[in-house]
Amino acid sequence: MPARALWTGTVSFGLVNIPVKLYRATTASSAKSVSFHLLHAKCGTRIKNVRWCPHCDEAVEWKQLVKGYEVSKGRYVRVDPKELDEILPDEDFAAVSIEGFITANELDPIYYDRSYYAAPEGLAQGLRAVDARVGRLGPSGDRAGDAADALASGGGAAAEAHLILTTLYFHEEIVPADQIPKLPERELHADRSSWRRRCS
Repeated sequence: MPARALWTGTVSFGLVNIPVKLYRATTASSAKSVSFHLLHAKCGTRIKNVRWCPHCDEAVEWKQLVKGYEVSKGRYVRVDPKELDEILPDEDFAAVSIEGFITANELDPIYYDRSYYAAPEGLAQGLRAVDARVGRLGPSGDRAGDAADALASGGGAAAEAHLILTTLYFHEEIVPADQIPKLPERELHADRSSWRRRCS
């Protein structure tokens, strides 16, 4: 069964725009495991999940639901989906902009979140355009070359010859190591690049 695209947009690199569709590159083991439904032991009928309002003491249909942000205990501000759409500019939904490159060992693996296959139209032309401009970014040829290879191959043997986009955690989303009791102060992998190769 063909994979379904999760997002359609463009990857922009200077004046070059490559239309792409993103597909999930990884799946959780739970997605392939056996799942069970809850049944009524008395008759064997599958039960329904009911949305219940404790204040009105009644079931609530989907069309009666709205989103709300809790500002204090039990107090909410209602938020309309259209209001959320107006907060972000249109390009945030349809474009990924490449601003520069870093080498693989400059980014701690803890920041990696999810990876996606990017299936572009005109892949060869797009990569040639990127390769032509990559030398103008970064302070060194090695850094630019590594970036070009990573963009073209995804940076790993499993993703060779594929374009991979990986989302990252924000710094604020990383749990500080000093909050973990009895954690050794010395890093277990001094060379992150070799550590990544051993784990891939």
